Amino acid sequence: MSEPHSASTIPSRAGSMPRLSRLQAGALVIGLLGAGLSWLGMATDPTQFFRSYLLAWLFWVGLSLGCLALSMLHHLVGGAWGALIVRLLEAGARLLPVLACAGVPLLWHLELLYPWARPELVAADELLRHKVPYLNIPFFTQRAVGYFVIWSALAWLLPVLARRVDRLAHPDATRGLRRALQILSAGGIVLHALAVTFAAVDWMMSLEPAWYSTIYGILWLVGHLVVTLAGAILMVATLAEAQPLGNVARPSVAHDLGNLLLAFVMLWTYVSFAQFLVIWAANLPEEIPWYLARTQGGWEWVAITLVVLHFFVPFLL
Repeated sequence: MSEPHSASTIPSRAGSMPRLSRLQAGALVIGLLGAGLSWLGMATDPTQFFRSYLLAWLFWVGLSLGCLALSMLHHLVGGAWGALIVRLLEAGARLLPVLACAGVPLLWHLELLYPWARPELVAADELLRHKVPYLNIPFFTQRAVGYFVIWSALAWLLPVLARRVDRLAHPDATRGLRRALQILSAGGIVLHALAVTFAAVDWMMSLEPAWYSTIYGILWLVGHLVVTLAGAILMVATLAEAQPLGNVARPSVAHDLGNLLLAFVMLWTYVSFAQFLVIWAANLPEEIPWYLARTQGGWEWVAITLVVLHFFVPFLL
């Protein structure tokens, strides 16, 4: 196991990097404009608004969860690749409590999103009645709270230990803290994987309660890693000339990040194809509609574009 590299040279505040401050200011303006348009959408079509809100919320939750997972991976195995982006990952993971609050409006309008949250549909569908012990609003809410408690606790504890390690320069003085950080990360990865799997079932797969896939949670988890690492690489490339990030953004580290991203892309492709292959081979009427709906009515071009850009093109870059 490689010795974790220190991240003490990476700035932890945006104020030390003027370019990052400008990017944040621009993002704030875009966010305010988006909020105004969102209010307009909610007033005109609440159902479509909350569907779009759920999609956007899941994207940003996934990005923060990817930050948490990658930071735990770095603390567990070490490596210069993680030292370069760990401050970005910690900042992204610490947004999870904010995102939990942003998800509260969804809890108030579950009946607009989920068939199992509408009593009249449950009463008329035997399958939905069978799933009531799990798919009901109180238990759904309790599970969501539990997920965010686990994630937020990890997102808070990991940086606390990591900064204590950074403040102690001598390796002998940090050996115990590094070990504690590795143990926390190892256990945290297991808890994180379980929580993400159940969250994927609750928040996404239950949108179509008649359909199921045992690999769906892992597919969502790997997707987090892909989008998070890609975003981190873009951020590093944008800020590579700024100091002190420029001191550690060496070509070899960028190469490591690119290789890791390619590995995650290949893993995502493998998991996606495994799910498709199993469902295609079984050809069961309760499973194939999920893919049929996503390969018709113009969506087939989205699927083809995803296959080309998300798998074949990365091998040419």
